Amino acid sequence: MTSQIINIILIFIIFSFLMFNLFKFIKNKLRINKFQTEKKFFNKNLYITLLILFFAALLLEMIQLIMFIAFIFINAKWIEWTSMAFQLVSLSYFIVLLLISNKMIRGIFVLVFENNLIFIENVVPIDSIHVITNNLKRTTMTISFVEGEIIEVIQFKYHWKLKDLFKEVCGEKYHD
Repeated sequence: MTSQIINIILIFIIFSFLMFNLFKFIKNKLRINKFQTEKKFFNKNLYITLLILFFAALLLEMIQLIMFIAFIFINAKWIEWTSMAFQLVSLSYFIVLLLISNKMIRGIFVLVFENNLIFIENVVPIDSIHVITNNLKRTTMTISFVEGEIIEVIQFKYHWKLKDLFKEVCGEKYHD
């Protein structure tokens, strides 16, 4: 009985956390669309991929909840082990989703507004940018900028349109 209570608690925690992140993600997209600027970058493929991953996680949690409720009415020993195994799979998918989304979300939206580069997580003044580079395989881009007396670094997924935007806006600070 205690494992059933733990399963229900974990299901609702994961479900509520997924819903919070999904609404936050969509809210950021809507907020960024309000900016009236000509120079902006939106990686639609990456955005759709993350939305599909979030909806798959929500579907997995809904299936798990329905199965768990059905298993409560069928009282058998193997059901407890099955629900724990399913919970483990769901929890591991959730952790992987969080790690992937935190890394990928940085390069989805970039705006140039009032001499600033605006990302989802950061606002970087163009004057404080030290250097913008990409790796040899062109899989990641790196922006180094000075914030106070500390040099900060942001890494995100490479995209050729984003490279062109940085070349146009930052000019000599971009290095291939």
